[in-house]
Amino acid sequence: MFMISKVYNLFLQSNGVSTDTRDDLTNKIFFALKGPNFNGNKFAAKALEQGAIAAVIDEPEYATSDKTFLVSDVLTFLQELATHHRIQLNPKVIALTGSNGKTTTKELLFSVLKQNFSVQCTKGNLNNHIGVPLTLLSCRAETEILIVEMGANHPKEIELLASIAKPLHGLITNIGKAHLEGFGSIEGVDRSKRELFDFINNQPEGFCFINNNDPFLAKAKNNYQRIILYGAESNYKFSPIENENPMLTGALNIDGQKIEVETQLIGEYNSDNVLAAATIGAYLGMDLRTIKKGLESYQPENSRSQLAQGKRNKLFLDAYNANPTSVSHAIRSFAKFKGEKLAIIGAMKEGGENSSKEHEEIADLLSSLEIPHFLIGAEFNGISNPKTLGYYPTWKALVEGENNLNDFSGKNILIKGSRSVGLENLVPHL
Repeated sequence: MFMISKVYNLFLQSNGVSTDTRDDLTNKIFFALKGPNFNGNKFAAKALEQGAIAAVIDEPEYATSDKTFLVSDVLTFLQELATHHRIQLNPKVIALTGSNGKTTTKELLFSVLKQNFSVQCTKGNLNNHIGVPLTLLSCRAETEILIVEMGANHPKEIELLASIAKPLHGLITNIGKAHLEGFGSIEGVDRSKRELFDFINNQPEGFCFINNNDPFLAKAKNNYQRIILYGAESNYKFSPIENENPMLTGALNIDGQKIEVETQLIGEYNSDNVLAAATIGAYLGMDLRTIKKGLESYQPENSRSQLAQGKRNKLFLDAYNANPTSVSHAIRSFAKFKGEKLAIIGAMKEGGENSSKEHEEIADLLSSLEIPHFLIGAEFNGISNPKTLGYYPTWKALVEGENNLNDFSGKNILIKGSRSVGLENLVPHL
C-alpha cells in the first residue's frame, strides 16, 4: 500500500499514465507492461528520456534511475492504482457488457447523461484488463458519472474487471453467440457476462439494469435483489416505427409518458440499445425531452450502425464486429428496407467448433430473404446458395475480382463483418 500511495501522489501531479513510448510522455508515468512479443521494461529508460516523470517496472535490472519504481508485477500494480483512484474520487461507476451493442450503448448512454451530468466514458475499445484501468485513471475530479465498458472472451474476465472498477450499477446489453471459442457455448456466454450482475448484487445500493427482451437475462432476473427491467413486461419500452427513413425511429415509453425519438442509427436491432440508455437516464431523474435530445444527438462512427453515401450506392455500414447473433439481426433488419439490395458479409471470428455451421446458416438466411450477396473470408469457403454472387477470401480479392463493383449502382448495400476482415475498405469502391 505504501508503494501505491507513493506513486499515486506522483500521479496526481502528472499528465496521466502511458504504456507506449510512441505517446507524448511529457510529465506522465510510464508503465512497463509485458506481452507475448515485447517487454516494456526494456523501454523504461527511453520513456524517462522522452519526458516521463517516472517508470513503473518489475525487473530489477532496469531500475537504473531514482525515477523507476520496482514492483512485483506492473499490470497488477496498474490495476491496483486504478482501483485506488476510483475509490478516492468515488464517481458513480456504471459498467456495461454484453455480446452485442456494448460500444453503441455506451456512446448512447454517454450522449444522454452528458445533457445533465459531468460524465466520462471508455474511449474507443479500452474495455479489457488493461483498458479498464486506463479508463479509471483518466477519470477527473469533477466527473460525477463514469461509464465503463467491459469486454471479455473467456470466463472470469468480467469478474476481474468488476473487481477493478467496482461499479455501482451494471447493464448487460444481451446474451448472444459471441466469442464461442473462449466461452464454449451460449450458456457459457450467459454465465460469464452475468459475472457483472453477481458483483452488483453484493453492492448495497447497486442496481442491475436487465433487458427483459433477452431470454437469457429475463430468465435470470430473479437471481438478483435490486433490478430495473426494461423491455417486455416493464415500464420502459421502445417501439420501432416503420417509415421511409432508414434511420431507427421509435416511440419511447417511460412510465406511461411517451415521446417519438428519431435516432441516427440504422437497424431495429439497436432498439434495445436505445432503450437501455433511456432507462438509465430516467432512473437518474432525467426528463423525457432531455433523454430524447441525448438519443437523437448521438452520431455513430467507426463503421458501427452507420448510414453512409458511397459513390453510387447507399451503404448500411456495420463492419466493426460480427458474430452469428449480430449478423443475423443486421440481415433481418436490412431485409425490411425498400429498394434493390445487396449484402457483403464478412467472416465471423472466434466461432469455435460450430463456426462452419454458423457461416452456412448466415448464407442460408440471406438466400431465404432473397438478398443477393458476396461472402468474404476463409470461413465462407465452399459455401454457396442460389443468391450467392461469389466467394472471396479477402475484400481486396472482391475489388480485383471478375465481379466489377462499378456495375453496382443505386442499391442499398449492407456491409457487415468482423473488423479483421476489413470490409470498411470497400466503401470507396461502392
